[in-house]
Amino acid sequence: MELTVVDLSLYLGSKGEVKELCGEVSRSLRETGALLVKDPRYTAEDNDRFLGMMERYFDRPPEFKRLQERPQLHYQVGVTPEGLEVPRSLVDEEMQEKLKEMPKEFQPSIPKGADRKWRYMWRVGPRPSETRFQ
Repeated sequence: MELTVVDLSLYLGSKGEVKELCGEVSRSLRETGALLVKDPRYTAEDNDRFLGMMERYFDRPPEFKRLQERPQLHYQVGVTPEGLEVPRSLVDEEMQEKLKEMPKEFQPSIPKGADRKWRYMWRVGPRPSETRFQ
């Protein structure tokens, strides 16, 4: 799969190019569900330092990581341990129907049970007051 690379310098520049770029971001997310973001304010060294920091964090023992667990905030900030999150494709009936309609060669494999990976989340904005997901 070829992911779209989004260069943020265009968002930081003129407004004329932004509309076209927003269309490209929308298309990429609609077609692939992902994109790569290139931010001219950060270097490859910044990225390597960040990845190293995250790798060192996730190499720590579970007892250490659980100190950053925030269930009272619905795991919307801090660490989420393995086995807590259930993939949306297991609970969203509309998504399940769409997956069944796809040609067999393009259908993704459906995971079984809760996710086995840990994740860490930073707050990006306020928590939505209403959502269709639990």
